[in-house]
Amino acid sequence: MNAVPRVYSLVNNPVASLLAYEIAQLPNQPKVSQVVLLLNDRYKLSRFLDNDSKLLLQNSEGVNFHQTQFMASDRPPVYSSGEVAAMDNFIVSAKHSIAMIRSIQKFKESLNCNSNVLLLNPPFGTVEQLFRSIWPREERPNIILGVTPAQDPFYATEPNEFHFRLRRRNIPLKMSPLPRTLSNYSHEQAVQDLEKFKENNDLMKVIQSASQNHESPVEFDLTLYPHDELLLMRLENLIISSCIRPLAFLFDCYSKSELLGSRRALDIIHKLIKEQIYILISSYPFLMGIPHCNIALDVDRLYEQVIRLLKRSRVKYLNKLECNNVRELTGYFVQLAYHRRLNCRWNQTITTLVQGKTEFQRHRALNYLHLS
Repeated sequence: MNAVPRVYSLVNNPVASLLAYEIAQLPNQPKVSQVVLLLNDRYKLSRFLDNDSKLLLQNSEGVNFHQTQFMASDRPPVYSSGEVAAMDNFIVSAKHSIAMIRSIQKFKESLNCNSNVLLLNPPFGTVEQLFRSIWPREERPNIILGVTPAQDPFYATEPNEFHFRLRRRNIPLKMSPLPRTLSNYSHEQAVQDLEKFKENNDLMKVIQSASQNHESPVEFDLTLYPHDELLLMRLENLIISSCIRPLAFLFDCYSKSELLGSRRALDIIHKLIKEQIYILISSYPFLMGIPHCNIALDVDRLYEQVIRLLKRSRVKYLNKLECNNVRELTGYFVQLAYHRRLNCRWNQTITTLVQGKTEFQRHRALNYLHLS
């Protein structure tokens, strides 16, 4: 790549910030890179400008060892005439699906059918909501999914605003283009789409180039997949998390492995998996046409995966395990079942119990009467 295309990145978490940082390290970037950081509001933008418009990297001891200056904004780009300008390449991330949808909605007018939009670690339910509320027809941008195996704190933390303390220099990143429609989806077409994206998609190419720049202080280890292959990996992780985290929260576990001590908890896990697979296959019939889907979504295999993970999760935390995103775990399956009028009593029950317990804890924290 000769001229580096401009990339807009909404930096709401460490991984998104580090990906923008890596792109800015390309050798053919100008002195002030073509990466524009999008910040949530003018107050954060003002603080960023006071920080000399820089992001700073720290080593594990908290010592600053690298810094880069960026352009930044808190609103969509505009021409001098006041007309909204197009964003050809847009990276967006958020902790919850609602926040990601709101972020995309804010910049929707700058996105068109030629724009490239990377959804970085999108919670399940985000894509469906995008297709329903923002881009209901096929005239939508080129959407790319990007997924890291672990959550942000595994790779880096943000002890101070705009300062990122690296815990690992290498970050695996799996990416795949999202088909414009799933109604006539096929694996063969997905493989062809991936090859076209590698050759023609500017955002995909710039991230590929950045991942091959071994002089960068942070490296993303990029692997590209057809949509269905990455989808099966994500669904397996979703099912496993949906069976463990809500139950660990409901049973007041200090360690995930404590679930092994309850035969009834394990029975619920098996029932959850069985119901989740039924909902997925009923909601997305194209899944059965994916190679090896019958193995990937086998009830007994996934149950064994859960048991294996529980046996490895012996770490005991000081506090009981939390579950703050049940809407994107068992709640995702409830949403799918609701739209297709499917039975989801196990996932509905667990989702309702987690939400009820969360409300109770919030009420208790705000009610000072019980302390007197």
